Amino acid sequence: MSQTPNFTLTTPDGIDLFVYCWLPAEQPKAVVQIAHGLAEHAGRYARLADALTSASYAVYANDHRGHGRTVKSADDLGFFAERDGWRKCVNDMWQLNRHVAVKHPGLPIVLLGHSMGSTLAEQFMGDHGDALAGVVLSGANGKPAFLAKIGGAVTWAERVRLGPRGKSKLVQSLTFDAFNKQFAPARTAFDWLSRDPDEVDKYVADPLCGFSATVQLWIDLLDGWAAVSGKAHRNRVPKALPVYLIAGERDPVSGNARQLKPWMAEYRAAGLMNLTHKFYPNARHELFNETNRDEVTDDVIGWLAQVVARSDRSAAEQHKAVAKEDQGCAGPVQSILAAARFAAEKHAQQKRKGENGEPYFNHLLEVAELIAATSPELDVELMMAAFLHDTVEDTGVTLQELEQQFGKDVAALVAEVTDDKSLPKEIRKKLQVEHTPDKSPRAQTLKLADKISNLRAIISSPPVGWSRERKLQYFEWARQVVSGIACPNEFLKAEFDEAYRGISKLKES
Repeated sequence: MSQTPNFTLTTPDGIDLFVYCWLPAEQPKAVVQIAHGLAEHAGRYARLADALTSASYAVYANDHRGHGRTVKSADDLGFFAERDGWRKCVNDMWQLNRHVAVKHPGLPIVLLGHSMGSTLAEQFMGDHGDALAGVVLSGANGKPAFLAKIGGAVTWAERVRLGPRGKSKLVQSLTFDAFNKQFAPARTAFDWLSRDPDEVDKYVADPLCGFSATVQLWIDLLDGWAAVSGKAHRNRVPKALPVYLIAGERDPVSGNARQLKPWMAEYRAAGLMNLTHKFYPNARHELFNETNRDEVTDDVIGWLAQVVARSDRSAAEQHKAVAKEDQGCAGPVQSILAAARFAAEKHAQQKRKGENGEPYFNHLLEVAELIAATSPELDVELMMAAFLHDTVEDTGVTLQELEQQFGKDVAALVAEVTDDKSLPKEIRKKLQVEHTPDKSPRAQTLKLADKISNLRAIISSPPVGWSRERKLQYFEWARQVVSGIACPNEFLKAEFDEAYRGISKLKES
């Protein structure tokens, strides 16, 4: 195993996520992204990473907010954020996932989450499942038990009493302290983690482990647990996504695995087709630090081999399908060209606002070119939407017409980036800033490419009649819109930053 220099990823709100990276000596066959648990850090997965890299997997793992080397001061230990902490942690994982995808283009990515990390991984399955080849869940909670039902009320009451950064002995007694009761008389407060006393002692001695979480983090975690337990979330998980659930049969976090069986039943009822599991007798919470850890690791590597083989077969089948479509002259390129022709006809009489009077279609073409450069794999629907994204606003085309001609996915993307022209312009601009964080990743990509093209045009062919102040206002507004994109494509973000630097020319004019 070779470990590259550790690095940081800076989030949109300015947090420097500390990331570990372990690479095999040879070309990796897939990537494993690890999400660690509560009150620990990603550095504890070095032994697992060693086994994975020996099997030719690249491994990446970030320290979550409030954990490990992401923390900048003792006050931040055990604290996600003042608000939206759960969502920000999931977005952090997505940012790392996209970074990995750029570093290892075309390789399958499997997400492995432990404990709290398994709940984050479960959220990720619903939000970004299409970006994953598989998911391993270790030490999961399962179906919410009594604690989850009363925990929200307790933690909110404690937040009022102690403040968001307060640490509650009551909440601690209902969680970590309660987990250890079934192992009385216990040698330490963390005997529930593993049967291996050496591993428990390492955890106890680690200053970045075993700390009390803030009440705000507990609120975030319980809210996240409730969110992933809902039917709406389960229905968003791709039905064919392979999921491997592993647990110890004496893990108190899942009620000794009892809470996992109804959890599996609900996912299967939602249509999840490739859910498998293995429960280990007498094992406790941290399977990768248990006395049978080698067995657990071998089982995971065996499952990964099946997932990679499945992913390889799927890729081969897709290539065959594309080749067959190309032979029949009905492939993706023809679909994109049909959308481009439709847009060219609808915008035929429209010019850009610039002094050069360019055809409006040039803008659509530039947006499509930017999106095409974001990935070696062509996103056909997104490319079609790039050409069509202004047809509803500017030409009178309806979403129903787009759906009939180009399908539901394309029409839905156009709908996401279409403003309500019945509203005043200032209201529309305000809503773009407010709503961009909630858009789908594909719609955010489209919006980002659109803003790049517009900023470039303001510099190269300034809109007729626009004052210097109006141009500066547009640059600032575009920056606000783009800042709402949690994990922008790295190429597009660099292009936006380059275009935005044109503001210096405006200020000098």
